[in-house]
Amino acid sequence: MSQAEAPARPPVAILCGGRGTRLQEHTQAMPKPLVEIGGWPIVWHVIQLYAAQGFTRFLLATGYKGEMIERFAAEQAWPQGVSVECFDTGLDTQTGGRIKKLAAELAGDGTFCATYADGVADIDLASLLDFHSDHGGLATMTVVRPTLQLGVTELAS
Repeated sequence: MSQAEAPARPPVAILCGGRGTRLQEHTQAMPKPLVEIGGWPIVWHVIQLYAAQGFTRFLLATGYKGEMIERFAAEQAWPQGVSVECFDTGLDTQTGGRIKKLAAELAGDGTFCATYADGVADIDLASLLDFHSDHGGLATMTVVRPTLQLGVTELAS
C-alpha cells in the first residue's frame, strides 16, 4: 500500500519542553530535542521515524529554550505533506499539562500519538494503532525495560 493509499494517521504531539537535566553538559546551550545524533537533532530523527510511517502532522510542545526549537522547525525542509508546528506550553509545565494545552489541536476523533522528543524507537506504528483501536483502552503506551534507575515505568504483573 502506498502512502497515498494508507489510512489517515492521527496527529503526533512531541514533548519538547523539558530542561534535559541528565544531559546538562549539552542542554545549557540548547534544548535536549536539538542535541545531535549523527549530525541531526534528535527531534528531527523522531519526526522522520513517524513521517516514514505515514504521519504528517507534528505538534511540538515547547518550553525550555523553545525559541530555538521553533527556529529549527521553521528552517527545515520537511518531507512533502508534513507539517511541524510549535506551541509554547510553558517553562514549568509537566507532561500531562503539555498534552492538555494541545487538546484543541489534538481533538479530531480523539486519537493522537504522543512521544518525548528523544523517543527514538523501532516500532511498527500502524500495528500499534491497530492494537490500540482493537483493545478498547483509553491509552496505549510503549515502554522498554532499561537498566537505568531514572525515567523508569513500573508495570504491575
